[in-house]
Amino acid sequence: MCKKHFFLIIIFFAFVLGFASCTYEQMPEKADCTVTNATYSLQVKPLLERYCTSCHAGNSISGGINLGTHQALSIVAKNGRLLGSIQHQSGYSPMPQGGSKLSACDIDLIKKWVEAGAKND
Repeated sequence: MCKKHFFLIIIFFAFVLGFASCTYEQMPEKADCTVTNATYSLQVKPLLERYCTSCHAGNSISGGINLGTHQALSIVAKNGRLLGSIQHQSGYSPMPQGGSKLSACDIDLIKKWVEAGAKND
């Protein structure tokens, strides 16, 4: 075998072994989404600002649902419309409309806040 072929074979095996040693590890969605104490100001309000208030606050109050103030939001939270919509339950308009459903962690956070009385904390 000539030196050229030997050199090409060594490079080929080095290349194959290099790829064989690579692994793909999927990143976890979230390390921990356990919610013990959900607060309006620190957790719920930022979620609503990210996903909801562009259509449901200020001059843009789609469907008559205002989520821009705690007072207006607490009405929708306490009557079940907020959770029904974000959980995509039958009989409710799935929200965010035209977007992906919120993550299970985000929904759980809002649910814990509602279950605790939807306080303005």
